[in-house]
Amino acid sequence: MALSWNEIKDIMKKHLLISTILFLTLRVGHAQTNVSGGIYSNTTWTLANSPYIVVDTVVVFPGVTLTIKPGVVVKFSDNKRLEIRQAKLIALGTITDSITFTSNSSSPAPGIWSAIFLNKVESTDTLKFNYCNFKYASVALDGSNSGYSIIIKNSVFSYNKIALTSAGCNYALVDTCNFRNNVNYGIAGLVNAKLNGCEFSYNGIGMSQISYGAYNVIDNCSFYYNQYGITDLGVSTIQYSTFKHNQGGIIVGGGYAGSYATVKNCVIDSNNVVGISINDGDTIINNQITHNPTGLNDAMVFHYYDNVITKNTIENNGIGIKLFYSQNQLYCNKICNNTSYDLYYDVAFGSNLNASNNYWCTSDSTSTTAVIYDGYDNINLGLVNFMPLDTEQCYLATGIPMNTVQHFSFNIFPNPFSTQTTLQTDIPLHNATLMVDNCFGQTITQIRNINGQTIVFNRDNLPSGLYFVRLMQDSKIIAAKKLIITD
Repeated sequence: MALSWNEIKDIMKKHLLISTILFLTLRVGHAQTNVSGGIYSNTTWTLANSPYIVVDTVVVFPGVTLTIKPGVVVKFSDNKRLEIRQAKLIALGTITDSITFTSNSSSPAPGIWSAIFLNKVESTDTLKFNYCNFKYASVALDGSNSGYSIIIKNSVFSYNKIALTSAGCNYALVDTCNFRNNVNYGIAGLVNAKLNGCEFSYNGIGMSQISYGAYNVIDNCSFYYNQYGITDLGVSTIQYSTFKHNQGGIIVGGGYAGSYATVKNCVIDSNNVVGISINDGDTIINNQITHNPTGLNDAMVFHYYDNVITKNTIENNGIGIKLFYSQNQLYCNKICNNTSYDLYYDVAFGSNLNASNNYWCTSDSTSTTAVIYDGYDNINLGLVNFMPLDTEQCYLATGIPMNTVQHFSFNIFPNPFSTQTTLQTDIPLHNATLMVDNCFGQTITQIRNINGQTIVFNRDNLPSGLYFVRLMQDSKIIAAKKLIITD
């Protein structure tokens, strides 16, 4: 049946209306906002107006808050920056809608845009970042002139020259962040900071220039395939962390006198030059140091306090320990099976070294002499006193031997999951506890008195999202992993 002219006009109007709505929808979905100059009143950057293009430097003025909503992309023109000048920045993304700070170039390179510059001499303010991505900056987050406290969680820093410096901050919490492929440093400058569950990989240096006038804790972090994992470590504690396949794992002190660092309960394995190099007043306790050309190296410059090296497993390196000074307390270690020497004491015309009460995997003093290089091999060197031998293996006297704990691992399958998942451990557990934390570090559920090697975990009423599971035994964290629950 033929349509009337009025019917044809009605159809054309409907098609035009649909096309107009579709066109407007597409325009909203692809909005772009150019920004520059000062922000003088509280401002919110929204997803609807994203991406925001920083075409010239943006300054958030004192007392003003800039809020960036989940899903927003901020793109910087070359050499431009965002300055938070005695102001506040709130950038809280979500697991499904992260916030991205990147270059506006079609062919970006590390350092092509300047920084997010945190500029305040004194402050009680805390700047918070969650689920953010930082890419291609010269210094992605520059806290070198900051009196702020900063909290950074669940964020990724990649392809920057320097990802983060908090040297001027009152306090920094960096939790569950990933630093990868940053050209110079993942973190350069750290003061009064706590790092937990972070990963550093393929950076020039994972972390460096850690303050000597403050105290830092690096906990449960991993350093893989960096030039150096950590250098210039000051008054800090590194614990329950892993250093593998770097050129150098940990370089304590970096040539300064009096670093006074503590490295404990760590795996330092398969680094290309040296596992760990210590300085002065350092405590190296309960670590597994294996498969490095040199496991532990003493680079002491001045002597104020003795280094303490105890309860470590140092084996299967080229040289287990290489010492240049007698001011080292070396006892209750397992030092065995290193290819060249278990201990190389290279002290020209120096004092003798007391290395008694270590376990050399033999009760035969003649066999032990053969694996120690000292004045008996070169008359210009000092002598090592290794008697009495530790036949009781006192390096195991910590409850859970670290060499056992560090080999501990577990798998979660399936992960992600929606209803139920299974954790399978590689060694049996005894009265262990499984803790489940949310993204804010709050423990929301736990399973106690776990024995055996299989743990079945039910979602129950937990909402979907990212969680962190920790296995605890004898009040120690023996392993930790991410857990994702989906609908």
